[in-house]
This record gives sequence, C-alpha cells and structure tokens, in this order.
Amino acid sequence: MQQLPGLRPRNRPAQQGDRKDRLGGVQGLSGRHLGAIFQPLLLLGAGLGNSNLAGETLLPVDLHAAPIEAAPTCAVSAFASNWITQTPPASGSRRIVILGSSSAAGLGASRYDLSWVGLLTPELHNRGFEVVNSSISGSGTSTSLARFDTDVAPHQPDFVVLATSIFNEGFVSAPQPALNRYIINTRELIRKTRELGAIPIVVGMYPSDFYNSTNISLISQLYRTEETLGVPVWDFWSIVSDQAGNWLPGLTRDGLHPTDVGHSYFFNSIPISLFDVAYSAPHVDLATVPGSWRTPQPAEGQDHGRIDIRLDRPSDSWTSAAWIQDSGVDAWQVYLRFGSDKGERFRLERHGPELVLREAEDETLRAPLTVGSERSWHHVAVSYQFATRKLQVLLDGSVAGELQTSQVEPMSYFEYGSGCSGCSFSDLVAYRTNLDMDQVALIKSGLIPRRSLEFWAPLRQSTMDSLNLARTNPSLTITGSWQYQAGESPASCSLEPTQQSTGIQGSMPRASSAFH
Repeated sequence: MQQLPGLRPRNRPAQQGDRKDRLGGVQGLSGRHLGAIFQPLLLLGAGLGNSNLAGETLLPVDLHAAPIEAAPTCAVSAFASNWITQTPPASGSRRIVILGSSSAAGLGASRYDLSWVGLLTPELHNRGFEVVNSSISGSGTSTSLARFDTDVAPHQPDFVVLATSIFNEGFVSAPQPALNRYIINTRELIRKTRELGAIPIVVGMYPSDFYNSTNISLISQLYRTEETLGVPVWDFWSIVSDQAGNWLPGLTRDGLHPTDVGHSYFFNSIPISLFDVAYSAPHVDLATVPGSWRTPQPAEGQDHGRIDIRLDRPSDSWTSAAWIQDSGVDAWQVYLRFGSDKGERFRLERHGPELVLREAEDETLRAPLTVGSERSWHHVAVSYQFATRKLQVLLDGSVAGELQTSQVEPMSYFEYGSGCSGCSFSDLVAYRTNLDMDQVALIKSGLIPRRSLEFWAPLRQSTMDSLNLARTNPSLTITGSWQYQAGESPASCSLEPTQQSTGIQGSMPRASSAFH
C-alpha cells in the first residue's frame, strides 16, 4: 500500500518524504516484484475509485454463513477442531511462501531485513526452513488469486502465509463490498493452499490512520470471521493500535505502513514454533467429559502444584488467562505469575475478598473478589500491551483495573497455580498479543481465539496426553500431583444440579519447576 494523492490520515498530518524513503526495505525481492512496487496505483486507484477492483465481479456474500458457534457445553470446542487437528504438510519441503502486499514486501522498514518478513526469515532459516517472499506492494486478494498458480504452487510449499492487506480492496471508499470480496477471496486462497497439501496461515489486518469508525468496526468483524476459517491467525492489530483504531505514535511511517519498531512488533506476535509442531500429527480426543484439574493440598515440605510454560522466545505483548475455582479457604492464594529471564515480574493473588496484582513486590492494583465455601469459579486474565506499557486485569469478563507500568522486558514465563492450594483450573491460555475485553470474553465462553495463540490447556479431560492444544512448542513443567476432578467444570461447562464432583480419576506427575 502507498498513500494516494489527496488522501490524508485521520488524526495525523500529511507525511513528507521522497520516493526512495517510502520504498525502503525491498531488497531480496525478484526484479518483477521490485518493478511492481513502483506501480501500486494501478490497483489502488481502481479499488478506491470503485466498489470493486478492475475487471472483478463483486459477488454477494452472506457474512453469517459461517458464524461463530455458541459456547460449548463441556467438550473441547468443535470450533477449534479443524485447526488443532490440522493435517501435516504433504511435501515435507520445509518451504514457506509469503503471499502478501506492501508491508509483507518490507515497506515502512528502513531496510528489508528489519521488516517483519526480514526478521522472520533468518529465524526460520535457523530452524531449517526456506522462506520465499512473493509479496507485491499494492496487490489485493484478487491479484493474489490470479498469481497463486505461478507464484506459490511451483514452490510446493509446506505453508502459505496469506498477508494481503484489505486496504487494497478499496476498503476506504467502499468498506462493506471490500470486506465481502476479501472474505470470499481469502476462503478461496485457503482452499487452494490446502489443495497443495500445505497449511494456510492468515495475517490479521493492521491499523491505518485512513480508517474511520465503520472501517474499524468491520476489521473487528473480519477478525471474528477469520476465527471460523480453521487456520492459525496472527494478530497484527492489538499490539500496535490504540483504542480508537489508530496506529500508536512512532509505529507508522505514513499512516499506512509500520516503522522498524512496528515491524518488530508484528514479528514478535508470531508463534514461530507452530511451523515445527505442524509436522507431527496431532492426537487429540475432542469428545471429553466435564472435568478440571485441582492442585494438591501440600504436606509440610512438599511443593504446591503448578504448571509452568516457557516460551521459545520472549513475547513483547501478551495475555494470560485461566478459569480458577478457589478452595475458599481464608488464605493467601497465588493464581498467576509472569516473568522474564530476569525473574518474576508480575503476580496475581487473592487476599481474602480481594484480587491483588503485584509488580515486583509492590501492590499495584486491588479488586473485589467473591470467594466462598461453595468453591465458585472465576475467570481471571491479565493483558499487557508492550508499546504503551499498559496492563489490564480482567475478572469474569470485565476490566477490574488498569496499570501503567514502568519499562518492562518481554515475558518468557507464565505460571498457573503456584501457591493456590486445593484450587481447580481449566482453560489455561497464553497469547503473544494483548487481547481486549471482547476477546477475553470469548475465552470465558469457551471459544478460544486463535490470534497469536501460544498455549492452550483445556484441562477438561482425564488424561494429559495432549496438554497444549495450541499446536506450538513452549517448554512445559508440571509440579505436584494434580488431581483430576470429573464433573467439576467452569460456567461454560455448567452441569445439572444432580451431577457432583467425583473422586480422583487421574493425576499428573511431579516434576521440578523451571520458574522461581
């Protein structure tokens, strides 16, 4: 994408700069692709001047044809089944094709190697992958479809990253037709990718200072639609946008493309280990019974039960959440911990009737929490946006408090259950992005958003053979003999009053913890 004559970003003055600066960071592309970068207006002009791209017939689309399903009962959501059971790549080429537009081609970055694809390429090379960047500035999804058989299929990739921007569909002047076209074409690109025996990945849309409230509302709808497509989605929106949908200051060069820092945030939202895990066939029993896992009541000298995950690389922005059924005892309970290679940074605790967040050893936030002898379930989440240093604590689907933190290093460790004796846990999740209240509400309802998902442990079934259903590979440590509680599930798995929690049916092994 490039800025068009007469088009000005909202809430931002017009940017000045010569053509060379605007096109920085495109080395490494083919000569044909470089030439195409100098002619994006041929496509963009058609898209912005009319409701459809040149020569394309706009088809009607029922955006409710594939709705997000209702909250599940107690099984692992079927909403996720065609994603977590993804068939491994057919060719074994360990080749990845990026099929995108300007930001995927490196625009906005001062050098191509500082763009998100430029940063991703050596990281994947170290893992034994070849990256082919077939991105052309200004192209829309119709163009991506037209060149799929020449620019993607001959490479016989194992993965195709679909990174074409909706801006190039004429989204500013005709947002609803552009959204319809983008969804239709993206579904077709996913179908063609699967026909190759490859795994499709969708790059979620990023902000533009040219978007109005209608555009931003439709972007939110688009992310929800992408959740129904059965493919991994990378969140390039939450980490770089403010609450109004603008780019955050310093993260865009021209209101359209990210700066070096913006590109680095895109890169950091990618759960890279999914490429490695995809080669192993998943073994997931989706027909689970209602259940959860409870931490032990430790005897003197024994460890509290906890589950620790360590990411394969730290995450700038992040979200961690869990359903927790407190034991109800009048004691100090630790629900969640978050830390970096330098040690623990944040801790979410329950002190009597209050939820308390600690930054280092300082109490920074308190919120009321109803805990009684009935062992009621609560959904707790912490979301952190690195660019603004803003942290949110969410309790039962609502924001319980916000905190403006000091400079914080990226997080590496997420811990669940440490110091929460006799507490039951379900739906442990960790993301490489800061989810908002609406997205956390999806987790609470049992629909687990895919966007930059790094870890998901439903803890509903009686065996722990497939603890992480995110199809990624963070290191995992389980401490203490957790006990399975059949029939004891959170609100999204409500039971008939006659169904009671039964005795122990399984246990998790003890192990040393990697997080102190």
